[in-house]
Formats: sequence, C-alpha cells, structure tokens
Amino acid sequence: YFEDITQKEKEFLISKMKLPLGIAKNSTLMENIFSLFVCIINKIPLIMCGKPGTSKSLSFQILYDCMKGERSENEFFKKYPEILIFSYQGSKTSTSEGVQKVFNRANRCLKKHLEKIKKNNSNNEMSIIPVIYFDEMGLAEESPHNPLKVIHSELEYDDREQKVGFVGI
Repeated sequence: YFEDITQKEKEFLISKMKLPLGIAKNSTLMENIFSLFVCIINKIPLIMCGKPGTSKSLSFQILYDCMKGERSENEFFKKYPEILIFSYQGSKTSTSEGVQKVFNRANRCLKKHLEKIKKNNSNNEMSIIPVIYFDEMGLAEESPHNPLKVIHSELEYDDREQKVGFVGI
C-alpha cells in the first residue's frame, strides 16, 4: 500500500514537469526527482549514489529548472521556494577549505535573505532555498586533503538554526 502511494506521488510530481525532448519518464528518473524534491524542500541532506548514466545529475537539473518559485512555469511549483544553487566540483585535489567556502557562500545568502524578510516584516519566510550541489563526491573522497570532513559539522542537525539544502552526487 505504501509503495502505491509513493508511486502515485512520483507520477504526480513528474506530470507537473516539462522534461527535455527525448527523456523517458522511467522509474529511476522518477525516484531521483521525488527524493530530491522531498529532501530539498525539507532541507534533508541527500547523497545520491549510482553508476554513470542513472539520471542523478539530470534529475537535479530537471528539478532545478522547475523550481523557480513564483517564476515557475507550472502553478504547482509556484507555491514552493526557488532553488539557488551553490555548486562544488569534487576532485582528487579538493580541500576542506574549498568545501567550506561553498557552505559559507550559501549560508551568507540564506542569512541575507532572512534579514531581508525580517526587515520587510514578511511572513513568507522561505521564498528561496540555497542548495549546495556537490558533484563527484567520490573523487573528493580520494583527496589526501580530507575535504569531506567539513560536511559533517555543516550538515549536523540543529533545530535552532536555519540550514541550506545539500545534494551530493
């Protein structure tokens, strides 16, 4: 029964999206998009693992293209915040300082946004969600500089603090 509910939700979500020409609505794509959507909206860190060609990056790009907040093409996505991407390309030469800089940029963006909302006495707390998109985490893991150690403290749950979204591929 639970699988039926999630399958219907995946189909509903993808029905609201404009897919690039030639892209099939297969189960892997729908699973990736659904997982990304739920995790980003709720700021739950998500690390997607899989072989090349399993639609990980494509799923993120499709969701990003749809989630433009009030500027979204589909009415469904207009009621959700806009995603702002802060990208980091992992490599064997990645450093913890480089990863920390990306988190700092995303956190500064979030802080400025929250200050603007407070200044304007707006009740629309989250019209944006800064999301760190960490591509090729596997390569960064091989770096002798141990760049992934930064991620632990940045993604640690603290309900007193606003957090940015995180997607690792």
